[in-house]
Amino acid sequence: MRTERWILEGEWTGYTSAQRHVVHVQVFKGRPDLRAWLERNRAIRYTDGTSLILRVRDAKPREKVVEVVSYYSLIIDCFRHNVRSVDALPMNPSERAEAASFDHDDGAP
Repeated sequence: MRTERWILEGEWTGYTSAQRHVVHVQVFKGRPDLRAWLERNRAIRYTDGTSLILRVRDAKPREKVVEVVSYYSLIIDCFRHNVRSVDALPMNPSERAEAASFDHDDGAP
């Protein structure tokens, strides 16, 4: 049985239409769970109002793809936490500690 090859392309929307460009290209084999999530969600929103548009397509037989793996960590974090925006991702431990330090008034000027 052959494993299905597919391509994920991520396009940053930019602040203006002139800034739109592909920033992530990656080939996958298998991973039907990830592909289904990408097809269902189609984009990751950033806090500044821009988005990473996610497109999935089947790879052609023997197609050579120049990969640009720039946003893999973000994409996988959103997939693992099943969220569609950077705001919805849980903070890492160091960020939680920093945020907690601003939550109380220690009396300092």
